[in-house]
Amino acid sequence: MQFALETTTTIKTVGAVLVLFGIGLAVFTYYYWKSARPEPEALAPLEVMSAKRFAAADPLNQQRLLDEVRPEGMETPKETARMAMHAVIMATQAEKIEAARLAAALEERERLAAELGDGDEQGSDDELPTRANAPIDPLLG
Repeated sequence: MQFALETTTTIKTVGAVLVLFGIGLAVFTYYYWKSARPEPEALAPLEVMSAKRFAAADPLNQQRLLDEVRPEGMETPKETARMAMHAVIMATQAEKIEAARLAAALEERERLAAELGDGDEQGSDDELPTRANAPIDPLLG
C-alpha cells in the first residue's frame, strides 16, 4: 500500500510540473508573438506576386495589382529605371565634358609649346605633368 501511495504522489507531482511547464511555455509563446515585429508594408507586393491571380493576369493588370498594395511614396520600378537612366546620362555628359576639357588643355599646351619654340631650351614635354602620371593626391608631390 505504501508503494502505491508513493507512485501516485510521484505521478501527480510529475503531472503538475508538466502542466506548469505547459502554462509557462504558452505564456512565453504569447509574449514572443506579441513582441515580434510586424511585416513591413514594402513587402506587400511580394505577397501579391505569390498569388495565382497575379500569375494568371496580363502584365498591365499585374502592374495594377502591385500598385494597389504598394505603400504611399514608394518608388515604382519605372521611376527607379528613370532615375537610373538619368544617372547614366549625367555620367556620360560628365565624361564628355571632361574629355572636352582635356582636349582643350592639350591644344593649349601644344599652342604654348609652338610659341616657345622647339622645346629644347625650356625642357622636353615629358617633364610636364599629365593626367596619366599625376599623383592621386596633389599633396603627395
